[in-house]
Amino acid sequence: MNLIRPAVWAVLEQHLEDAAFCWLRRQDALWSPLFSRDELGLVDRVLDAHLEGLRVAGAAAIAPALENLERWQTPDEAFVSTYVLAHTPAPTALAQLEGAIGDDEELATGAAAALLWAGSDAALPLLQRWWNSSEPALRHAALPAAMRHPRVKRSTVVLDSEEDADPWLRARAYRVIGEWRLEEFRDRARRGLDDIAARCRFEAAAALSLLGDAKAAERIEEELPALQGRTRRRAVLAWAGGVSSEAFALGFNRLAQDPALHRDLIWALAFRGDAAGLSQLAWWLQFPAHARLAAYAISHVTGMDLEEEGLWQEDAAQADDGDEEAPADDSDDVDEDDGLLDPDTAGLAAWVDAQGVRFLSGHCYLGGEPLQTAVLRDEQATLPQLWQRAYRDCRRGDAVPLTQMCSPVLE
Repeated sequence: MNLIRPAVWAVLEQHLEDAAFCWLRRQDALWSPLFSRDELGLVDRVLDAHLEGLRVAGAAAIAPALENLERWQTPDEAFVSTYVLAHTPAPTALAQLEGAIGDDEELATGAAAALLWAGSDAALPLLQRWWNSSEPALRHAALPAAMRHPRVKRSTVVLDSEEDADPWLRARAYRVIGEWRLEEFRDRARRGLDDIAARCRFEAAAALSLLGDAKAAERIEEELPALQGRTRRRAVLAWAGGVSSEAFALGFNRLAQDPALHRDLIWALAFRGDAAGLSQLAWWLQFPAHARLAAYAISHVTGMDLEEEGLWQEDAAQADDGDEEAPADDSDDVDEDDGLLDPDTAGLAAWVDAQGVRFLSGHCYLGGEPLQTAVLRDEQATLPQLWQRAYRDCRRGDAVPLTQMCSPVLE
């Protein structure tokens, strides 16, 4: 539906700004221990409300959306511009958007997300146009939506991508093989283990792990230091959950030699869920840089709530809230444990020591339940716990939970 009255520019600009902000916030939240599925849904519903405003505005939203993209050159502005143009085609404006994506392939992340949010009918023309483009960044933007679209043959997309010269497309093809459980492409994933690009080797190993190959999962350890961001977090999960107990112990000891990987190892213990790792997590509580994340990891495995158990430092939280003289920090980097409660390290370590009867060494747990049967309520489980559950279910043969983890939560 398009406006039949002039746009109210102040309102339109607010929709543009807040849509970009909300999408960026959901990106940051996707692996955050601070968010549950329901809390992500709150962000998504606000985002959808702003996108509805842009759909109503129609053509009036095109110029200001592209102005914002030209000014900021960020994936969130590419998300908004792509979403607007998916619903209101405009050839000249579309060429401008495509030029920006071609100049900076980082923008493809936002454009790809917009096609998923736009819906299958609205996304199809752009999806087809970009998939048939010679510009790699546009093909990047088209591929995630193509894999989900009911009118696109998934196997054709995988074959085209896996044979592409672009390592990003090859990596994405290998990822698809595992997450959609495309058994017919197992040999191609195995070929990817020898790819020249670390990202491709990781995605191939992770895919084979999801298809039940524990030996291939061991290869992920080698590629971990070269990966970044959410890809690295997926790698830790795929490795920790996919290898044998012996391989995990050996790999853990090797990786522990590099202090830069210690936070990854805390996540690995959380995702492994073995009660034998709880004492290691308790040991990490003594280090201020790792204490909050280690406390979360203990909660991730055991289901313990720091606040309910009174195992947090209330004075520390109040000091953080009231510290108006803290030095300004211009860095864009935000630690993944920012916002988590500061644990009472001595009390929490004692709590872990007392759990030997309930959590048995050699047995794996998720949220306090045995990993193999853990259900977890979406409104209570954190997103990292739900990612772990989805990986477990995918290994069992159900591709849907994992392929839906990034989908909009609007119900």
